[in-house]
Amino acid sequence: MIRKAIHDDFLQAVQALEVVKKYMLSEGIDQWDQEYPNVKVLIQDIEKG
Repeated sequence: MIRKAIHDDFLQAVQALEVVKKYMLSEGIDQWDQEYPNVKVLIQDIEKG
């Protein structure tokens, strides 16, 4: 099931984001990199709902 993230999801979201960014870069996909998205962006998105 897909739902909006809440503050309790933050650590898991950070971990998932890092795994996905590394994978994407290894595949030559530079849509996401080490700079974006980042922890600040995740916090802002969670707060927006």
